Amino acid sequence: MAVALSELVALWIIYRVWRGPSHVIEKIGISALALIPVVGPVLALFVSNDPGPAHPSLRDNSRYQTDVYDRWRDVIDEKNPTARRRKWRDLRRTPRNGKA
Repeated sequence: MAVALSELVALWIIYRVWRGPSHVIEKIGISALALIPVVGPVLALFVSNDPGPAHPSLRDNSRYQTDVYDRWRDVIDEKNPTARRRKWRDLRRTPRNGKA
């Protein structure tokens, strides 16, 4: 019963993966992983859930510096919730370093 249920879930995951924008080799690998009984669908679901790229204001542009924290410091230190939300919105809207 558990194997049959896991294979039904695997078919749903395979359908979902093949409708997505990933590469063919990635689709084949995730499909093969999903067909492993019981554990495969869980691992395939974990591997196939790609969150996509982070917003530019959240990216770490410099490896050994605190550029992300420096950008968000004003928002983090703000005590007033309304002003904090306004600063957060402004930071998310304006591109940094000429990058969108």
